[in-house]
Amino acid sequence: MSPEDIVDVQVPPIIEKEEFDEVQAIMKSRAAQLKAPRFVNAPTLLGGVVFCADCGGAMTLRTSGKGEEYRYYTCCTAARQGKTGCRGRTVAMADLNELVVDHVERRLLEPSRLEEVLGGLLQRRQAHAGKEKDRIEELKRQAGDAEAKLTRLYEAIENGLAELDDPNLKGRIAELKRIRDAARADVERAEARDLNGAEITPETLVRFARLAREGLRRDDGTFRRSHVQKIVQRAEVGADQIVVRGSALRLFETLVASGGKCGVETAGIGVRSFVPRWLPGLNETANYEVSISLLPATPKPAKIRKRDRDRAEARRSAGDPKPSLRERAIALARQLGTVRTRDFSDIGVPRFYLARMCDEGLLIKVAYGRYRAAEREAA
Repeated sequence: MSPEDIVDVQVPPIIEKEEFDEVQAIMKSRAAQLKAPRFVNAPTLLGGVVFCADCGGAMTLRTSGKGEEYRYYTCCTAARQGKTGCRGRTVAMADLNELVVDHVERRLLEPSRLEEVLGGLLQRRQAHAGKEKDRIEELKRQAGDAEAKLTRLYEAIENGLAELDDPNLKGRIAELKRIRDAARADVERAEARDLNGAEITPETLVRFARLAREGLRRDDGTFRRSHVQKIVQRAEVGADQIVVRGSALRLFETLVASGGKCGVETAGIGVRSFVPRWLPGLNETANYEVSISLLPATPKPAKIRKRDRDRAEARRSAGDPKPSLRERAIALARQLGTVRTRDFSDIGVPRFYLARMCDEGLLIKVAYGRYRAAEREAA
């Protein structure tokens, strides 16, 4: 076919583009292939939604302890590949859970904040409701026109102006019946959706916020995982802050489906992928973001081995002026302020000594390959 034979015809869309995009996002969120099975019954509150801000890898459960079990969220990239994959990040599970839930309760689940987050969606919903009302009126008009035409045809047959066995007449009657019945069915479906749709008012937001806050915690003080993950779609843990992100569309779906009652489950909520950042439009303004500041970690108390203390005491007693590796490293750090790893190597301090001295509270790692002396020297 030559280009001259092609005729461009503008066809009006059946539905609005915004509605189409919303439906596509909902269909993708409900796809069973997008949720890793290991996250379905995960015992951790933020399992599948908490990630390392440095590498983007998931943070998974890690336990340790002697006699008493300690639970942490640890960067899985660092656990699998070591420091070459990611410098790693470990946070106590109880602390992270409490921080995230507390900020969601206090900062997100406030009626004013909900109104701000959902404002654009509420305006679009009102505009869509107006268009839907106009569409219902148009469908009723089509059904009425088809019914009127059928009435006139029946009168023509009764008055002998048309032959009943005329094939064209039969086809015309069938077509008018199809148009009338289809229009009436569309009107019934549209009116049913309008009746089922909950009206979002300021009172509804207040009730939803209160019930959502109550639903996050059980009577014994623990958290409800399903309720938390309806609101938190992604939590990124960084060095000095935690960034909680979520989809305003999914929060809005929960609000509409529940009618302000947080106990109603919806199929479109809580489904996410094990591929980082899959969620469509996660960085768009239609979604919400909450930043949580972390307190700087305090240096660990010094834990110098008894053998090293005995050696240092023996040198002092013998009047040996030769300083130990630790003493050399601390003296250099106090002299220069911030010291690079290779500067320590130049005075004979090996790299593994630096990590040990950080654990003992003698040095503080301020950046990759850079250290400074602790403010207090261990006794």
